[in-house]
Amino acid sequence: MSMLRTTSKFIFLSIFLSFSSCNFIANYQIVGVWKATEIFENDKILKDKTLENIILQFNDEGNYSYEGTLNYKEAGKFKVSSNSLFLTNQLKEEKELHIASLNSKKLVLLMEDSGKTRKMVFSKTFN
Repeated sequence: MSMLRTTSKFIFLSIFLSFSSCNFIANYQIVGVWKATEIFENDKILKDKTLENIILQFNDEGNYSYEGTLNYKEAGKFKVSSNSLFLTNQLKEEKELHIASLNSKKLVLLMEDSGKTRKMVFSKTFN
């Protein structure tokens, strides 16, 4: 029985550390300046000549800024939890986006907008 408990504790600790380290890596990797390269709505690519104007910036203090089309700007706090990115703007409105993919060069975010699924692909421009 003692061996079973020790094994169970080891497995739990291994899983916990795996998830903790993934979260740490995601927080670390998301810091930087990201420029939109593609946007899909319901799996159809949106052709937008102002795509290069869409910029997301995250710093290591937990702050973000977003510049979109039509001079839209937003800033606030962010946090990463598992595969979710939580953005809380200055009005304390929170948005949850799903991180579909994240590495040192590419960030793919999924979100629901007006009943449509939007996928935004970003490339990292600066750390």
